[in-house]
This record gives sequence, C-alpha cells and structure tokens, in this order.
Amino acid sequence: MAGRSWSRLALGGAALLVALLVASGAAAAPSRIVAVGDVHGSFGGLVAILNTAGLVDGSLAWSGGDAVLVQTGDLLDRGVQVREVLDLLMRLQSEAAAAGGRVEVLLGNHEAMNMLGVVRDVNPQLLAGFADEQSEARRREAFQEFKGVHRRRAELLGEPHPLLTDEVEERWMRAHPPGLLEYLEAFGPDSVYGRWLRHRPVVLLVGTTLFVHGGISPGLLDMTPDEVNRTAAEQLALFDSVRGDLVSDHLLEPLASIQSIDAYVRAELAFGVQQQPGASGRTQLRLLRARRLAPIVSWSDWLVMSSDGPLWFRGAARWDAATYRPVLEALERKWGVTRVVSGHTVQRSAHIQPRFDQRLFLIDTGMLEGVYGGQPSALELNGTTISAIYTDAREVLVSAGTER
Repeated sequence: MAGRSWSRLALGGAALLVALLVASGAAAAPSRIVAVGDVHGSFGGLVAILNTAGLVDGSLAWSGGDAVLVQTGDLLDRGVQVREVLDLLMRLQSEAAAAGGRVEVLLGNHEAMNMLGVVRDVNPQLLAGFADEQSEARRREAFQEFKGVHRRRAELLGEPHPLLTDEVEERWMRAHPPGLLEYLEAFGPDSVYGRWLRHRPVVLLVGTTLFVHGGISPGLLDMTPDEVNRTAAEQLALFDSVRGDLVSDHLLEPLASIQSIDAYVRAELAFGVQQQPGASGRTQLRLLRARRLAPIVSWSDWLVMSSDGPLWFRGAARWDAATYRPVLEALERKWGVTRVVSGHTVQRSAHIQPRFDQRLFLIDTGMLEGVYGGQPSALELNGTTISAIYTDAREVLVSAGTER
C-alpha cells in the first residue's frame, strides 16, 4: 500500500531492550556472497546446498573461507528438523567469523510468528520431538496456572470464580499437546533460540545489495534500513515486555500468545468505556493499565506482521514492472541499493528468478521436500558474475557483459 509508514513503538523499558540491535549492514561488498532462501526445517536440503556451494565440508564445518552466507529467513515451521537447522547456522556463525567470513541470518515471517506465540504452521511431529518425560507434569502445572489467571481476572471484575469443568480441562489439553509448552519456551526471550532470533535483522545491506525476506513495499521507503531493523526489534520487545508484565500480575499465562494478549487488552479497553467518572481507585488503575497497553492491539499492522511489511510483502514477486520499478528506483536513490534479493514467495519453476533486468532476485525455490516440490538452491554473487547454484547444476544469470 503506497505511502504506508510504521511508527516506532515503546512501552516502559522496551526500547532499551533493542539498544544492541545489529546494524543493517552497508559495509563494502565481499568478493563472494552466497544467499539461501526459505528452509522450513529442511536440514537435508540446507546441508546439500551449502555443501554444493563449498561453504561446508563433509563434517558440516565451515569451509567457505572469507565468503559471506546470507540466509533470508523462514528457518521455522512446516518441516521437522528445525532444531538441526538452527544449531547448524548458529555454529557456522562462529566458525565463519574465525575464518574471516560471515554468516548472516535474517528474520522471516515465520520467525516473527513463533516469537509472538503464533504456532499455526508448526509441524505436529516437531512438537512431539520437544516433549520429554516431564511434559505431562508441565502441562498439569500450566493448566493450574490457566485456572489461576481466570480466577484472578474474576476477582478484578468482582465476579464469581469461573466454573472450570473437566470439559474445559480436556479442551485445554487438546490445545496444548505434549511438546507445545517446551516449544514455546524455546522461542521465548530468555531461551537460546529466542535470544539468537531477537538479534537477527529484518533487512541487510551488503555493498549495494539488499537482502530481505519478503520485500520492500512503498510504505518502507521513508525509513532507513537501520530504522526498519530498529522498529521490528522494538515491536518484538514490546510484546515481550507486555507479556512479562501481565504474567507478573497473574493476568496471563507465562507462554501466552499475542492473540491472547490482544483479547485481554481489548476486553480491558471495553471495560474502560463502560465506566463512569469518579470510578474507584482500583478501577482507575485498571484503566491506566489498559491505556498503557493499547498499542498491543495494533499488532496485526506492525511492521513484523503487516502484509505490507518486509517479512510478508509479495509485491516484489507479483507486481508488474510499471508498478514496482518506481520502488526499485526509489531504493537506489534513498538507500543506495542496486539489487534486491528476497525469499518468501515460492517459485513454481523451482529455479531462482531474476526480475526487472536483474535488479531483483527471488530465491525461494521450495527446498522442503514433500511440501513444495522444489529444490535447494543458492544465489552466488561473485564479483560481476551472479549465478544460481543447484545441487546438480550451476546457471550464470548475470555476467560482466550482461550486468546493467
């Protein structure tokens, strides 16, 4: 949507949590960059293409020297080897740095969803893999917390305690299968994966090449790459801060999703509308809290969740030249970008697709076997030559004689 903008959000100390946000890049381009698109738990596909590209050896150790690997997001969901994918890339980051190279991983829309507790696309088999011998005890304890939350809310409203029947418990247990609580905890702000993902950028500028998961919409053009990254991090920090506050006050369960927070805040705002002047001090505190939490209800329009945001936007893949060329031209003027590399939209040909005279490269070729029917691939930028790498072939897309 043309002209859209995103304001930066902060709640209490949330803005302070993003002071260590990684920069968006803008360093001089290295001699060799290899970009890999959506993985979705396809550990075998990722390993195969990294090996073919010469970035890992047979023992999966970094062998890329001073090359830069950029993975454009969507490591999570749909596949079953998510942990293996995360562990590999986290390890390769340190190994590449020691060799003079870099491994840069961007956030995709599926990372954002999981950090916000939206797990609709998590493979049930993966959840089962997170379960252990303590899972049943954790589920029973979590249901007790659920009951406590609803009793606390009833007390605040001056209503009788809710009737939490065996049927309610059965429904709750079905909605929280073994492994789900452990999975949600694994992507929380205090866990290894959750902390690592919260330090990943949304856009990355290397030389004059911009890497992004979804794409750049017109509404982003008034921001800088650093502002895009900072806004995304602040929105995730806002969620963490709000949930932490509500959990501390026993008003939400510890692993509540953004939808649960939204429902609670909306109910409190509706309660506030019904109050008359001169309400009690207790009621005034509730109204103050609700007004303070009000920014959370716009979460579906946040930069990290909006269809026009950089994690979800598909216009770069679907708009025609007359519509999208002005965006690319504005990117060059404002951000110094001469080409964009993005994933997110699966290419039905299972091949990397250049668009707009090689100014845009779509690199999601659907590597998750059995879901997309595609293949692993990588885009290599090596001097003036840009090539598509597949496990059984290499295709030169741009050479010195064809570069614009």
